[in-house]
Amino acid sequence: MKRLSYFAWFVAGFNLLTIVGGAVVRATESGAGCGRSWPLCQGAVVSGAEEAHRLTELTHRSMSVAAALLVAVLVVLVFGKFGKGTQARRAVFWAGVTIIVESLLGAWLVLAELVEQNSSIMRAVAVPVHLTNTFLLLAALALTAWLLGTGKTISWSGPHRRSLLLGTIGMLLLAGTGGIAALADTLFPATSVADGIIADFASAAHFLTRLRVIHPILAVFLGAYVLSRALKVKDLVPTQAQFVAVVVVLQLFLGLANVVLLTPLSTQLAHLVLADLLWMGWVLLGAAVLSGAKHPVAV
Repeated sequence: MKRLSYFAWFVAGFNLLTIVGGAVVRATESGAGCGRSWPLCQGAVVSGAEEAHRLTELTHRSMSVAAALLVAVLVVLVFGKFGKGTQARRAVFWAGVTIIVESLLGAWLVLAELVEQNSSIMRAVAVPVHLTNTFLLLAALALTAWLLGTGKTISWSGPHRRSLLLGTIGMLLLAGTGGIAALADTLFPATSVADGIIADFASAAHFLTRLRVIHPILAVFLGAYVLSRALKVKDLVPTQAQFVAVVVVLQLFLGLANVVLLTPLSTQLAHLVLADLLWMGWVLLGAAVLSGAKHPVAV
């Protein structure tokens, strides 16, 4: 079972790498690199073109296919090991569902041309939906690996349930606003911090630019909340609590650096990786707490 757990963590890590590749596609405006075609690139599996956008998009598509196949293998293996009603089986089932939704959303973005310089309301809706599903996929994979590795059972009760649920909803909302902010930074890059702040509050600015201010404000408040919850349960689950606390602090500093440096690709990718790690850390913290902490702390 440990080996199956290690494989599940590998699948989660590969999907995380694929998600980073998707961010590169968005940041480099390579979403239409293969034109309005999916899943093939201009009618071929491999294009002979050397054009950078096409290669970037094609690489991401290839990784997405590999990620989906890995999840499919994991589903088959877990279903073969566990009977109906077990939590590991339910977790991997939702991993299978969300990876299918992920593929369909990716196809929709391309076929509906919600890529490159598209700044429509539809794209502003599609991006947070896509990111929310991505977070749910990572949560399902992380829970699958954790359940396989620990053999524990999660109980959906206890004094921490409400605060964990509130933090989870808040992080999903933060992911959605982060997607909008990243999209606005890509389509309407600021030339300076001052210009960016002015644009955030200018009535004549594009609606995406005016919406991006929501993300840093929500990040500060939610970061404080998640940090306080992690510190509350540090005696119950010290490893998970310390991980979440450290990543929250790093993420807040990196978010500030991202703004000051005018969102270069390197800090955007680092910010996304930390966001994904924080999300998975929070999910596993909740799983550890709800799996039967012996000395509950009032929240």
